Amino acid sequence: MLHVVAHSKSLNDAARKLYKTQPAITQSMKRLEGQLGFKLFDRQNYRVTLTEQGRRFYSESVKLLAVRDDLQIMADE
Repeated sequence: MLHVVAHSKSLNDAARKLYKTQPAITQSMKRLEGQLGFKLFDRQNYRVTLTEQGRRFYSESVKLLAVRDDLQIMADE
């Protein structure tokens, strides 16, 4: 979900892509921010942009997902 929101730059667009409501996306992002202890996004009007910490977290999560995918490929062989 984080990746879709980051690429969409809009909670409404992300909600449409994920077949969820905008309030559900907002709640999920706020819950994740609460668990992490920092803001992932700056919100202005209907647009969202990653904060500096959000960019770092996003970058590391991309790496972790790539490792997960590689491990899944190895497990399937």
